[in-house]
Amino acid sequence: MPVGEREGQARRLVERMALLWQAALLVQHGHPAVADAFCAARLAEDGGRAFGTIPTGVALDPILSRARPSI
Repeated sequence: MPVGEREGQARRLVERMALLWQAALLVQHGHPAVADAFCAARLAEDGGRAFGTIPTGVALDPILSRARPSI
């Protein structure tokens, strides 16, 4: 395998490892709804990398209620 291909594979591996680390930290220390949404959006086979790519079926109300100030 050419060096350029190995570098590309290594970068994808490190990117995946970083996502898994983020997910593990959220699962351990974050709000369950946020952790579930992150895992569904970023770790799924068709997971998006852009803002707003949370798949349908993710419970957004608990996430949004954390961001809204209570009046």
